[in-house]
Amino acid sequence: MNGAAHPAGPAALLAQGARHYAAGRLENAEILARQCLQLAPGGVAARHLLAACRMARGALDEGVALLEEVLAAQPGNDEARLHLAAARARQGHHQAVVDLLDELVRRRPGMLQAYSPLATAQWELGDRAGAIATYRALVDEAPEDGPAHSALGDALRQHGALDAAVTLLRRARGLLCRDVAARPLDQAAQAWLLRARIGLAEALVSLARALPPGGPEEAEAAAEARAALALAPTDPVSLTRIGVALHNAGDLAGAAAALGAVDLTQPGADPPAVLVELANVRGRQMDHAAAECAMHALLARQPDRVTANTHLSLLHLLRGDFALGWCGYEWRRLLLSQLPQPQDPRAPPWIVPRDLRGQTVRVVLEQGHGDTLQFIRYVPLLAARGARVEVVTPVHAGLATLLRGIPGVSALVERADSAPAADVVVPLLSLPLAFSTDFASIPADIPYLAVPPEKRTTWRQRLGSGDSRPRVGVVWSGSPTHGNDRLRSIPLGLFRPLLARRDLAFHVLADRLRDGDAALLGDLATVHSPIEDFADTAALVDAMDLVISVDTAVAHLAGALGRPVWMMLPRDPDWRWLLGRSDSPWYPTARLFRQPAHQAWGPVLAQVQEALDVTFR
Repeated sequence: MNGAAHPAGPAALLAQGARHYAAGRLENAEILARQCLQLAPGGVAARHLLAACRMARGALDEGVALLEEVLAAQPGNDEARLHLAAARARQGHHQAVVDLLDELVRRRPGMLQAYSPLATAQWELGDRAGAIATYRALVDEAPEDGPAHSALGDALRQHGALDAAVTLLRRARGLLCRDVAARPLDQAAQAWLLRARIGLAEALVSLARALPPGGPEEAEAAAEARAALALAPTDPVSLTRIGVALHNAGDLAGAAAALGAVDLTQPGADPPAVLVELANVRGRQMDHAAAECAMHALLARQPDRVTANTHLSLLHLLRGDFALGWCGYEWRRLLLSQLPQPQDPRAPPWIVPRDLRGQTVRVVLEQGHGDTLQFIRYVPLLAARGARVEVVTPVHAGLATLLRGIPGVSALVERADSAPAADVVVPLLSLPLAFSTDFASIPADIPYLAVPPEKRTTWRQRLGSGDSRPRVGVVWSGSPTHGNDRLRSIPLGLFRPLLARRDLAFHVLADRLRDGDAALLGDLATVHSPIEDFADTAALVDAMDLVISVDTAVAHLAGALGRPVWMMLPRDPDWRWLLGRSDSPWYPTARLFRQPAHQAWGPVLAQVQEALDVTFR
């Protein structure tokens, strides 16, 4: 077809052009639309058809201008209004979409195709409440519409209304499964079912974060994510979301399969996110070679990526490769806001000279209490070389009393920016590198912490001497805000049978119990209050015959005090506990009990029970 005059009239041309457009013959449809406008320049329908053709062929701005002319001539042309709103959405003009569709939805509640683009635009503008209200209105108007339920459920999930989101996404799944069964070749229905299943898995995982691992929410989340994977998605975004959901639900093999299937060269793929997640999954599977391979793949793309370099250093430290590990761990300094202005991690590190006389070394504490308790052992080594050592303690106030008693600590500094300049400022966890620490040179002379005498006296009096049974201090859970808490902490329901032994006197060493634990604990162990700071905890630990703890600061404290401590570790342990060992080169009095499989606390607790039988028989 060419641009020559056509013998047919405008109506016939328009009808023929519409048929070409519906069949995807856009060039033919556009020629006919233009011919129609030559015969009837004011033809609104022909202008609308031309706009649709131009936008379909990539001329978005031209199509928008034509649609605006259509609406100017026919303000009530709701089909043109919908098309213009779709074009404005593609341009990213979300307020224009709201202006076009809000009035339409209020005027014509039955115009269902207007609700989702309106809600999407409201969401993009930050009006989450408005978007959720629009989706609710759509569900009310279309109670059997699976995509409507899915969209509302996903919006509620992202808004944090997880219980309501789960209810709606379950309903969406049911409706969409019905649609797919009725129309197995309907790709749109399958895409919506995929979206609903992924959203439901993510909502269930979010609910499970506040609960002990291995619950029904995690099991359902894993099942939904596997069902989503069975729908054979190929787009990288869906595969990545499925992999993350399976990881968080505890299905590590499924997560590795989904993430490994992501084609990192495809549009929409996020190679850094995928490779970091895959490294985390492989690490939890104890496949550290694969985890390292994923990190090297990421660093080949982005050599200066801080999280990848830090992650790789932790793999080296976990495997006991201190030479590589300490150097790579300097990358963490770019992630921690409490540290002083970081230097380039590739710069030569500070190595402690033999003679520090006349110099002030300011040590900046970082990360958690356990890190401080483990690595504060290096401070006396600095003092032994003649340094005046200051310790910056802004986020570790509960440790101040103990830190003041460490040999070689000259002063505690709350605000380094208001203190006189120091000769050297070094983060605490950079000291192993500064001292070139290897297995042979780990400073493991214990105790390197001391209980303040007045605290020891106070707590010995509080404990009394009426009970002759051996005292065992226990900690079954750490801070719920810790990033790895769900894996390192043991639900009291699992730990409680150990406390039921009557041959031992159990004492809770945590400064507070979690909600619900007090009622479940009953009189099986003594809870002490108040525990005001770590000096109180140290005095209490010092009075125990044994400490049994998950990986918390109390375990570090017991090790630093030289008290016998048994640690119960998850399958994928923190780097400092190394691999496969039942002892620790950092704490000679520690004994390590490790999970044989992911989330398997039962065998660990059984081993602890057997060890208690042997120790206190």
